[in-house]
Amino acid sequence: MKKLLLFSMVAAAALFTACSDDSDNDVYSCEININYKNVISVHGCVEASVQDDMDYVCSSANEMSPGAGKTGTGCPGGAAKTCSGVKEGTAYTAYFYNEEMKDRSCDQIMSLIDNL
Repeated sequence: MKKLLLFSMVAAAALFTACSDDSDNDVYSCEININYKNVISVHGCVEASVQDDMDYVCSSANEMSPGAGKTGTGCPGGAAKTCSGVKEGTAYTAYFYNEEMKDRSCDQIMSLIDNL
């Protein structure tokens, strides 16, 4: 189960290694939908005020699974779990739509991301 959760967090982890160089107050997002060999389904979205960070997140998701990441200007509603924080000076909000995430604390999720 831990490996399944780790895989599901890989796409979101890209945000935490991205560099911040944009100071606009606009909201940019990357919605991630990955269906890995019909075994693992991942649906999440990350929002931040730095467009380059969101482009990087989507690019990383698309490297894992072509077409998995889609940039936008906000995440859809209906998330099962929402986590917020600041990484390398960039405030972000991560939304997870898979029901498996709703019982995990944001600290657990972020700890898994940091250990990738």
